[in-house]
Amino acid sequence: MAQSPPGHCPAIRRGHVFLGVTAAAFLYGSFTFTVSAQDYLEGMGFGKLKEALGTGVPTGAGIQVAHVEASVSTVTLRYLPQSGTGTFAGGGNFSGKTFTEETTGDGIASGHAISVGNFFYGNRTDPSLGDASMAPGVTMISCYEASNYITGNYASATGDKVHSSAWIGNDPTSNSLLLNFDDSIESNGFLAVVGLNNGAATAVPELLASAYNVLSVGRSDGQHSSGTTPGTVDGPGRIKPELVADYTATSWATGGISSLATLLYATADSNPSWSEAFDHNQVMKAIVMAGATKQEFPSWGRTTSSPLDSTFGAGEANVFESHRILTSGDQAAGGAVSRQGWDFDSAPDDAAVREYTVTVPAGLHADELSIVLNWNRLVVDPPGPVKVAGRVPDLALELLSPGGATQWDLSDSAVDNVEHIYYRNLPPGQYLIRVTRNDSLSENAEYGIAWRTVLGGGPKMTLDLTSGTTLDMIRLDPRIGYTIQRTTDLDPWADVHTFTPSTPTAQWTDPAPPAGPRVHYRLKWTPYTN
Repeated sequence: MAQSPPGHCPAIRRGHVFLGVTAAAFLYGSFTFTVSAQDYLEGMGFGKLKEALGTGVPTGAGIQVAHVEASVSTVTLRYLPQSGTGTFAGGGNFSGKTFTEETTGDGIASGHAISVGNFFYGNRTDPSLGDASMAPGVTMISCYEASNYITGNYASATGDKVHSSAWIGNDPTSNSLLLNFDDSIESNGFLAVVGLNNGAATAVPELLASAYNVLSVGRSDGQHSSGTTPGTVDGPGRIKPELVADYTATSWATGGISSLATLLYATADSNPSWSEAFDHNQVMKAIVMAGATKQEFPSWGRTTSSPLDSTFGAGEANVFESHRILTSGDQAAGGAVSRQGWDFDSAPDDAAVREYTVTVPAGLHADELSIVLNWNRLVVDPPGPVKVAGRVPDLALELLSPGGATQWDLSDSAVDNVEHIYYRNLPPGQYLIRVTRNDSLSENAEYGIAWRTVLGGGPKMTLDLTSGTTLDMIRLDPRIGYTIQRTTDLDPWADVHTFTPSTPTAQWTDPAPPAGPRVHYRLKWTPYTN
């Protein structure tokens, strides 16, 4: 077989027409993996989830999935994770599973597809033994070749809840393909996990990452295409990726996050009161993103008009945090909600307001408050195979004081169909999460919202009694500045030291403590709002 440059593979074949679609992070020949056994599943919270749930940890059992791959051959369609034709049984790490060949090919397995399948639904869950997944209980896998899939065959995958696409591409018809794909996601409620290209210098591809309704994924080391969607597609300037994971290739990250999502779908399917998380991709996408962690990325940031970090999206996927959000349950707008949870609701017009009240108890702080609002692009054209226009509602997300008098933060992108607020060291009190709509479209805007609050004591400062002048500080946030204030009589307080810590702990010795029997110190800061 002719060799291709690293990171690329031949265009996929559709009859005699070739689409410019390539397998993300694909290398021909032998595969060498350098993913640390201690990293990717532990970093995604799987070890912590297993410790918390023991033998009750979900396995993805009962969830049907779709595995989409680019062909590794330009002569025949070779894309399967297991050799076979029609409907056939798996073996080895895929024993006990049934594969269905939805695109007729040459029946020979692709090494790239095998590896993605291992991370997605393979039986191994211990990374020290090889590529491992979080969804070994999956038994029904629909297999598609990418060009056949994206030109409409995804419509046959109505029972598959998670679709994994570890391939990329650009094509003159990309805009139409993406519009139809977004329409299918909105109509059928599946979660499409799609990979970006490898390499920090690469551009965000048209297919499939530039779709509105997908969950695009990159790598925790930042070595993936990132930034914004290109000007060749509807909605240029939207931030990609939505999420990252600690794998050495975007294809493996796509399989890994697909595995995480499958575990969550199995969880949602186990409780009828969580059915809206199972039925609506907007909700599951919000749950996965709200569970993402940021401590891995000291430079992570967002603004009121750019909801996600331009490299790391919402952060690193974490199944433990997302599972906690999901199992905290569906909590309706209009009153108090628990410190983590989710809701499926709608904003029918620009007068719609939905509010949720979260409380940080007295004596504690919210070490983290993460909120994600997500909704779909809508396609409202008459029925038919070709869609010509999409409609994107414009929702905004606010964090307010009770009654709305003070706005703590705002996420209001002009182009993205996701909003995100992230706070560190939030003081005790009540907080109002508000969803508003700011457009004149006639269509109802259904949304998923998810939030999580991690409680703690907030930053703490103690005096070293041995020296009498040295202050020890813990639970600091390296993203913000702190000021130590001093007084001898509690009024007034004077600033004596300002610093930005490089770690969560710090120490400072007063170089000129005042004379007298008493001196008081306190720590002052402004909570991190990104």
